[in-house]
Amino acid sequence: MRKAATNFIVDRFYGGKVLKAVAKASLSNTTIDRVREFMSENSKFFDKGEEQKLIYTEIHKRYCSLMENILEEPLRASNVTIDKFLTICANLRDESDGNVQTFIDLVLTVNDYQIFADLMINPEKQEYYFFILKSWAKHADTSKDEEEPAMKK
Repeated sequence: MRKAATNFIVDRFYGGKVLKAVAKASLSNTTIDRVREFMSENSKFFDKGEEQKLIYTEIHKRYCSLMENILEEPLRASNVTIDKFLTICANLRDESDGNVQTFIDLVLTVNDYQIFADLMINPEKQEYYFFILKSWAKHADTSKDEEEPAMKK
């Protein structure tokens, strides 16, 4: 009962529903496959050399655009701007458990060039990144099924 009340408050007053909508869109198989395909097609342009090439920046801009398009639909459906979403993330980050905090951190670092470049250069990190996303997606499906009976009460 307490968890249901907490969830209601977080959803209603702190933007939890918006974050859930973004998580659902971000963790869908279609989205994960789109991001994996983008990285697979473009990682061949990256190398482990010290020099940062102009093409890296161009690819990163396209990646940011892809990620913004992914976030756009759930935000539009929730009638929330990106700035409001960032505020919601900041508010929820400190009030949430570790998995939610980690997901928020992941969303907030989408535009971080260094993290992106590191993923593009290192296939092992890239695979681990997708392993984490798939694990979260699987957990989100399981959590949804577990929560439904409690909501019906």
